[in-house]
Amino acid sequence: MEDIRGFTLIELIAVVSIIGLLTYVAISNFNMLLEKSKEATTKGHLGMLRSSLSTYYTNYEGRWPQSLHSLVPDYIDKIPPVSVRWHTSTTEEYLSEGSEITETPDAAGKWYYNNLSGMVKVNCTHTDFERKSISSW
Repeated sequence: MEDIRGFTLIELIAVVSIIGLLTYVAISNFNMLLEKSKEATTKGHLGMLRSSLSTYYTNYEGRWPQSLHSLVPDYIDKIPPVSVRWHTSTTEEYLSEGSEITETPDAAGKWYYNNLSGMVKVNCTHTDFERKSISSW
């Protein structure tokens, strides 16, 4: 009789388990990278808004726009979205005359714009992946 060698059931289960574990780690790291890219994109949008506001302020001799929508279409094509992991992506803004970030249900996760000072931030009190407050960007 010929001696036929193959893998035992235990060996096959061990290999499949290791492959499953590696897949789980890869997918969780991929999801974290997606969230980090959303944060980076929002930081880039914030820089673009601040630059546009500065240009508007210069062109209108020391006056800030009444809302971020005043920048469209002369300074930016459209209001960019805010995309942070705790809130749904939105292009809405929350107008305020104060400087305090308050995460009320109607304002959370939106652009926070103060038309008296020209300050624009992300209205979110959560922290980013570097453990910095998102509203401090």
